[in-house]
Amino acid sequence: MFKSNYVTIDDKDELSVCYQNLYIINGTFYYLSIGEVDLPIVNTWSNTYCWRPEIKIFKDDEELDFFINSFSDIIEINNALYGGIVWAGNIAHALLDGLYPIYLSLVKFNKWNEDFTFITNFLETDIKLMAYEIIEAFSRTDILQLVKVKDKVYRINNLISGTGRNGTRVMREDYTMYGNKEYNGVRYYRKRLLETYHINPDKPVNNLSPNIIFIDNRRYSSKEREEINKVIEYYTELGLNIEFLIWEKYKTFSEQMKRFEDVDIQVSGPGTGMDYSPFLKKGAVCVNLGCIKNVKNDPSMPSFPSYMEQMVGSGQDQISTIFYDRSVHKDLYFRPMIEIIDKTIDLIKNSIVLTDNHYIDAHVYIEYCKRSNNGRKLSDHLTNIAQCIEYFINEDPCTMPEGLVDIELLRKIKRELNYTIKYNDNI
Repeated sequence: MFKSNYVTIDDKDELSVCYQNLYIINGTFYYLSIGEVDLPIVNTWSNTYCWRPEIKIFKDDEELDFFINSFSDIIEINNALYGGIVWAGNIAHALLDGLYPIYLSLVKFNKWNEDFTFITNFLETDIKLMAYEIIEAFSRTDILQLVKVKDKVYRINNLISGTGRNGTRVMREDYTMYGNKEYNGVRYYRKRLLETYHINPDKPVNNLSPNIIFIDNRRYSSKEREEINKVIEYYTELGLNIEFLIWEKYKTFSEQMKRFEDVDIQVSGPGTGMDYSPFLKKGAVCVNLGCIKNVKNDPSMPSFPSYMEQMVGSGQDQISTIFYDRSVHKDLYFRPMIEIIDKTIDLIKNSIVLTDNHYIDAHVYIEYCKRSNNGRKLSDHLTNIAQCIEYFINEDPCTMPEGLVDIELLRKIKRELNYTIKYNDNI
């Protein structure tokens, strides 16, 4: 009755595993087996930190039972997730590179709304960061750190692990965050997180008078901030609810979600603001203002637009994403922003949800991966060097190691899809 078992789900790249009767002894996971067993290896954070438990083999059930009965006090845990939260100080990475991928493994085993203990062997700090408080509220129990349980023995009835190739830091061939199409993962994640903070996940959009927020972003120049202020003044005079929002002024995540509860249109540059888009209402619209990048270590090279977290918008099907065209307007200007926000208002008022949440550079990348014979290797390379696809599309040398990239194919696809950069700043 004490021996361990396991079942797996999904393919090798996205593999998740559910162990029954897994043990923690002196801070180490043990799988108790009668005879040899080959356990699967799974990722425990994003696409890195591979793991499987130690195996302890017994000759028969009697020997295994005797071993377990030798412990005077075994702490029982019903459901647990094992993983890591790297970069926990950045709430966006914590939520979408840490919590979502490991929570998706819970969804795969149809336990999306069950309480679980989050078990980890690495936290960045003992300080109660916002990320850890969110995880404890979300899981409905305390985080269990392996380094702090050296003198205890645990039996876990169900331990689930395996993040696959998932999260915003992972460049995938389809440039989409994995799990919603296959398992409704983002929907379950959103529903559970909002309900954790007593927010109605089914609140409808305000069709008659949408609520609009501009998210503060360190990438805005002083001139761009002036243009944004003009936009806010314009819609305020029209009687719309619009606000420039600085998340740092909201000291807790609960306060942030309460403020986010009634948002219909979010306007943000790349970064953390965009990573909050999964928590928008069904039918809401997100405007990605983008930013301008340069080839690494070579400012003489032409600049290009960057939208970064496109995989977040494309990984869900209940909101629309619209992009400010930085390939035409290098900076943010009043009139183009007005034109885009008017479009978002029309979408809201007509209950339209766009089916394509990618900018044209993402389409170039997806098409390249389809036609080339090494899309997976390219995606892994970009992930490993922490570069978004924009750098590859615009031919940054660091994204193009010798022998990996068919530069003529890339340029052919860019011509076919009319990916051009022609700045028009005479506004």
